Amino acid sequence: MGFQFQEWILNDHKTAPFFLALRDIGHTIKVPPRSRREFEKQKQLAADGDQRAIALASWLCFNGGNYGCGGSHGQANGGRRTPEAEERNLRLAHKVIAEHKPRITSLDWLDCLEAEQPGPQDLIVIDGPYLDCKTAVYDPENILPVELIAYLQSHPDLNWVLCEYRQPLYLHAFGEPAYQKEVQLRTVNFAKSKQERRVECVWTSASYKAHLAKTATKVPELLHATLRDPEKYRRLTIPEVLKELRLVADKIEKNKLEVSAEERQRMLPLLIILKKLTKRKRPGYHELLASIGLNASTVRSWFYRGHHTDEIIAMLEPEPEAEPKTEPDHDDEVPERPLSAEAECLQQADKLAAATLRGDVKRARHLALEYSRARKLMLGKTIGKYRSVREENCA
Repeated sequence: MGFQFQEWILNDHKTAPFFLALRDIGHTIKVPPRSRREFEKQKQLAADGDQRAIALASWLCFNGGNYGCGGSHGQANGGRRTPEAEERNLRLAHKVIAEHKPRITSLDWLDCLEAEQPGPQDLIVIDGPYLDCKTAVYDPENILPVELIAYLQSHPDLNWVLCEYRQPLYLHAFGEPAYQKEVQLRTVNFAKSKQERRVECVWTSASYKAHLAKTATKVPELLHATLRDPEKYRRLTIPEVLKELRLVADKIEKNKLEVSAEERQRMLPLLIILKKLTKRKRPGYHELLASIGLNASTVRSWFYRGHHTDEIIAMLEPEPEAEPKTEPDHDDEVPERPLSAEAECLQQADKLAAATLRGDVKRARHLALEYSRARKLMLGKTIGKYRSVREENCA
């Protein structure tokens, strides 16, 4: 079957700025040697919107991350790669983007698919963060596995490719992969490193249909579409919106309680029984669970917080109240008195506590760094003052 690639869409809610910078200035980019100083310099420029600094993030940050979460790579010479090699790679990537002219978006994966409404002539490639894998930019919960499986299973007319490790969750849902290869990972653990091997897999809509035909399983019915009709929402009043929100929240709470009850009343006792029945037998306890697609990753996926949950939490968090501005009396205007070092530290500590309670980790870390610097400065002044007084007393 041929695919009509009239338009390419590159969607990534974390690294879309990198691809935009690559598209705009990738053909002229110059790559500097790696160093901590260069990392800090480009990090500040990227915060100001400098496109070259944004495009250099994958080179300067550890594990191809970004300045917000990747951290400095830490190797001045760039390991096996050289700045010249990285420059060639970035320019080649720019050439590919310039040739195919993809539309670059930064939506949640489900929002992107629902907005684009792909059909039988389209091809969807899904290469998200893998389960049980730590990456610099993403969290595994950025894609909810059970939600992804439900979407692909309920759209049998779509053509897709899914990349993941050999997880029982996906084996149970889609059958054996169309392609798999054992790869070797190198993970560094402080002073010593260890070798780890995993199996990279590729599932496709064609391999999934072959699995259905082999097992005589029916394709699940199409799930009901969520309420995303803009025209319908525009007609809602505030009381109607509040009523819908309360109903949704009640349903989520009910489902959460039902899942917890199923775990406690049925799953846990069944697991205990299975462990006793399979003691010293082959296939063993874990092998039998894997055969039905059940492992720790499966259970964790039921409670993963997706990107959409983070967006909801951000919208529910109250914005910090601005301090009221008092207008001075111009007839009797008194200049502000500078705060003492102790008062400044207390003020900084208050801001740090407020950021921590809001869950703003990035802001809290920044305030903590400023606070520690201020404390060191104040402590130095105190010690200096104590020494001068002691010297005067001795004299």
